[in-house]
Amino acid sequence: TIKARNSQWYVTTGIVTSHTYNAVTGNSTFTFEPASRYNFEVGWPFFFQNMTRAVDLPGEWAFNSTSNILTIIPPANVADLNNALVEVSTVSSQSISRGRYIIIKDIQFAAQGTGLTLVECSNIIINNCTFNDQQNSGLVLYKTNNSAITNGIFHNMQLSGIQGSLNSNILIEGGLFFNISLLPGHQPNQQGSCIQVDGYSITVRLNNISNSGYNGVAMGSSQNGLIERNYIHYTNRVIHDGGGIYIWGCPNITIQNNIVTDIV
Repeated sequence: TIKARNSQWYVTTGIVTSHTYNAVTGNSTFTFEPASRYNFEVGWPFFFQNMTRAVDLPGEWAFNSTSNILTIIPPANVADLNNALVEVSTVSSQSISRGRYIIIKDIQFAAQGTGLTLVECSNIIINNCTFNDQQNSGLVLYKTNNSAITNGIFHNMQLSGIQGSLNSNILIEGGLFFNISLLPGHQPNQQGSCIQVDGYSITVRLNNISNSGYNGVAMGSSQNGLIERNYIHYTNRVIHDGGGIYIWGCPNITIQNNIVTDIV
């Protein structure tokens, strides 16, 4: 695939269909088909992803899904790959559908597609849990209400820390969020935020949020939301046209007493 920054707020994707190399000029020509909502633009930076011939530095890898062959150069601190510890997740994600009055406490969700998804749930308490190293988001909420996520740790997600839509009466409080959506081009559009939960009466307070590829806290098409007393710093590290706090289409929302610094 080819990835390109064709705007301030989007990383677009193309599927490479052919490649020719001119040995005389040393130039390569790639043909590709756009696979994102925005077209490629002349003059914007681009790079190739999952390209076997480009694997030449420690920590780089590429996977050929046709041959099921993984090409990898181990990190510099791994002396012998044959004796290295390799951890592989056997579960792509955990999910709860239409759950009621459940407490989830002191659990680590690590190295999956998505850590945990709640669908049409209510009265859920998630306390003191850690979500880390997810391919997508740590926690996803959909049509969930009257629930609280407190004292959680969310880090090293490729999309968002907490992501959700069509929810109501959700509290996100006392969490630590860092290193979210920082790998350019890993997700289709790179529009991941540390917290992005939409709906009615969403409260985001007393969270420490840092090192985000896009927004710190994002909220859209929501009513009666409250964003207060959060410390938000070092956001928009990969794409721009966002902010430490980024909202749209939100009547009756209150934003107060937050500290927002070092927005790239």
